[in-house]
Amino acid sequence: MSTPDTRELVERAKADWLKDPCYDLVTLAEDFPEYRDELAAGKGMLFIFHASAPQAFWMKNTKIPLDILFIDDTGKIVRLHARTTPFSEDSLPSDAPVRFVLEVPGGWSADNGVKEGDTVRLGGLASYQAR
Repeated sequence: MSTPDTRELVERAKADWLKDPCYDLVTLAEDFPEYRDELAAGKGMLFIFHASAPQAFWMKNTKIPLDILFIDDTGKIVRLHARTTPFSEDSLPSDAPVRFVLEVPGGWSADNGVKEGDTVRLGGLASYQAR
């Protein structure tokens, strides 16, 4: 039996997430242009790492504020950077090992009552094993 690739697992997870009204659509980050002008309400970008490790992002090439949710392999949001500053080169660290990072429009987390310590349902992503 072959191991499903990341894209297949994301598609499975999206099917699970779409059952929840908080998750309209999540797309792999590689499918988005680097210099995006907008991220529509209810949309998000998902970064998947092969192994759990500390991560850090920046906003250097990003024109819009985002909420960046750092998610560990159990689905716990271990760090949330809200309403980030566009074009900033400041490091936005996870402060803990994570496997997933979800970027959503700035303010989405507050508007939806999402905070550090909350849990994200990972669906098929939870079973993804590093190669």
